[in-house]
Amino acid sequence: MISKRILTVLAAAAIVATVPGALYLVNRSGDDPSEGVSTYAQVTPTAAREQFSRGITVTKANKTFDAVRLFWKPVSCNGYRIYVYDTSSRSWDKIATVKSSSADQYRISGLDPATEYKFKVFAYQSSDEKDSPSDKGRTFSVSTKPTAPKLLSLSADNKSATIKWSKVEGATGYRIYRYDFKTGKYISIVSIKNNRTFTWTDKTVSSGVAYKYKVKSYVKVDGVNNWSNYSNMLCTAVKPDKITITGANRTYDAVRLFWEPVTCNGYQIYMYDSGSKKWKHLTTVKNPSANQYRISGLKRGTEYKFKIRAYKCDAQRKNHFGSFGSTFTVTTKPEIVTKNGITYVEGILIANKTYSLPSNYNPGMNSEAMQAFEKMQKAARRDGISLWICSGFRSYSYQKSLYNRYVARDGQAAADRFSARAGHSEHQTGLAMDINNASSSFEGTAAAKWLAANCADYGFIIRYPKGKESITGYKYEPWHIRYLGVKTAQAVEKSGLCLEEYLKITSEYQ
Repeated sequence: MISKRILTVLAAAAIVATVPGALYLVNRSGDDPSEGVSTYAQVTPTAAREQFSRGITVTKANKTFDAVRLFWKPVSCNGYRIYVYDTSSRSWDKIATVKSSSADQYRISGLDPATEYKFKVFAYQSSDEKDSPSDKGRTFSVSTKPTAPKLLSLSADNKSATIKWSKVEGATGYRIYRYDFKTGKYISIVSIKNNRTFTWTDKTVSSGVAYKYKVKSYVKVDGVNNWSNYSNMLCTAVKPDKITITGANRTYDAVRLFWEPVTCNGYQIYMYDSGSKKWKHLTTVKNPSANQYRISGLKRGTEYKFKIRAYKCDAQRKNHFGSFGSTFTVTTKPEIVTKNGITYVEGILIANKTYSLPSNYNPGMNSEAMQAFEKMQKAARRDGISLWICSGFRSYSYQKSLYNRYVARDGQAAADRFSARAGHSEHQTGLAMDINNASSSFEGTAAAKWLAANCADYGFIIRYPKGKESITGYKYEPWHIRYLGVKTAQAVEKSGLCLEEYLKITSEYQ
């Protein structure tokens, strides 16, 4: 049985708060209820009125290469529903429901880098309320950042630094940043406006200075560059300038090297080891302003070779070395001993223009030297060569008289080229002798050639060799030999040096 409900409408016929399908007694407008004139009406069932949520405005977004955080102003509601536009299906997909009326943000992760996304946010009062993102709500567009490139390598010489990075797919270009140690910030130094270049050389660097670099990629969207985060950091130091040793002071057992300082953190000094025939690291000078260093404990009268390079530390305390300069050769001073006015250099008695003999030094001809000559003379005779001494020991007074005659005849300057002043003659030592003919006519003879080729085997040297006049102080004398002993004579002959060069001494009148 259909239920009946009577509703009297006083002002105008209206149906309110009806239940679909029920019968109602309706008093038509103008009818007098007391007259009992009334009408029954049945309400036709209809759909209830739909309630929709309210679209709200996204005010901003933070973004990374794979996530976006949306922000909005909270409204009076029970929560929010968030939609993203799916470009493949061309539809809006609900991705989250935030069940908090006070929420003002939401983070969406798992996104693709360098990609534009569209979002809508709806506020709802009840779960029955429907969203209509296809035609309601306000769209908020945001692009994720591109992936940050990876720095692959950073190398430097003394004039430039070269950086290489990985390619970022979809990037429009890159920007390179260099750290400014004064401001403590990374400063943009160049933009690469293509996605084909992945290396760049910085030629604005200075030698001996440390540098740090980072790179960003970017994608241009609607004329706006969308930047990635910084890449990893790589550091290096531009190699310091080459170090040239400018000079050295020396003693008999030490050498002090000098050089011009460069921009760096310090210097490494190397010394050549003649035994192993290798360069060995001697010491590190950890003072960039240093310009000298003393090496002690050396052997007297010995030649040494040195070279130096500067180094610079980068931000990770790795050393970057400059090039070695030229090898610097220096010889420690020989042991020079004077006994009773007689000078011995490394145990060898010396008489030349620098070192003199006292006037009373009168040893006569040295017996050991004579025995050596006689042995050499016999060997030469077996080869068909005749050798004899045309001038041996000379006293101080004899040399004085001889020299004065030459000066009177040729002048002092000329005489000093072939004759020694009194007290400076090797003949006074008793260890020197002139062979066969003390004149230029001896040069080139068979005896002269044999003497030059064999005298060292008997303990003698040609005392004043050809081409050494500026060092010995005397012109070439192929007839003048000096006894040193076999071992020393052979060492001097093998070196190709004259005696002054070999002992590192001078021969100059003071």
